Amino acid sequence: MSGLEEIAIGRMPQPCFLEGFGGEKWDGVSAYALDGQINEFLWWRNVEVKDLNNEKSRYDVAAFIARVKIQKNVESVIGPAIDLSKSNFEKEHIEIFGDSSLLYGVYVESKHRHMFNLSMMLGGLRSEIELRMWNPIKFEQVFQEAKKYLPRL
Repeated sequence: MSGLEEIAIGRMPQPCFLEGFGGEKWDGVSAYALDGQINEFLWWRNVEVKDLNNEKSRYDVAAFIARVKIQKNVESVIGPAIDLSKSNFEKEHIEIFGDSSLLYGVYVESKHRHMFNLSMMLGGLRSEIELRMWNPIKFEQVFQEAKKYLPRL
């Protein structure tokens, strides 16, 4: 994948190699951030999401993105799941799992990626209920923005 395909709201972002911290190349995507601007995100991990055309799945994913943003102050996006065992960094080839897979990749803002694993390990994520009780207006605003930018298949 070249990563040069048009970026659009509702379209699945295409994985490409982006420059990470320290000048290294990382697999990532360019996609719309919650503020409506195109940003760079680096792959974090694959998750099982089910069908992104299903409203319940879309709700759950948007709530997850809102939880990450509110608690960790890091934006994240959903994209194709990356198969690291078949990818080749020297040849700059990124292998993604097939379309029939229920796996999707979670990508986090490139500028925060280097601390994200440690932060998640140490702090985890609070539940949607806790965060909605803490600040229902903020949670709903972030949730609605996340839902708006989620891709459809």
